[in-house]
Amino acid sequence: MNYFVIATHSTYAEGLYNVIKFFKSDCDNVRYINAYVEDQEFEKCFRNTIEDIKQENLIIFTDMAGGSVNQVVTNISREYDYKIVTGVNLPLLLELLFNPNDLTIEDLRNSVENAKEQLMVIEEFKDDESSDEL
Repeated sequence: MNYFVIATHSTYAEGLYNVIKFFKSDCDNVRYINAYVEDQEFEKCFRNTIEDIKQENLIIFTDMAGGSVNQVVTNISREYDYKIVTGVNLPLLLELLFNPNDLTIEDLRNSVENAKEQLMVIEEFKDDESSDEL
């Protein structure tokens, strides 16, 4: 089974979690960490979270490559077995959450590519006849 942890600066992680629950109320396999909001010791909080989970297919999502949250998650990955995806967004999370299979690195790469396609400037499509297809 896949298990997900969303870890971001401020309350972005909690916001994503709340939207996920809107689409999939039974998301017991998802946790979130709002880094540096109530507790300034993100590393300790993150370690406690992954120690508590102890799942085989653990995937960690962070908000920004190179950001402090991502740096901590990446550094700790040397001690634990989990996959990391950074630049998390809602289309990516939903695609992966509804995937019933154990996710592989290749699955994650494909889903990241699909999520990138969701980023677009709609202005470019206003006068295009194909805009009905969005």
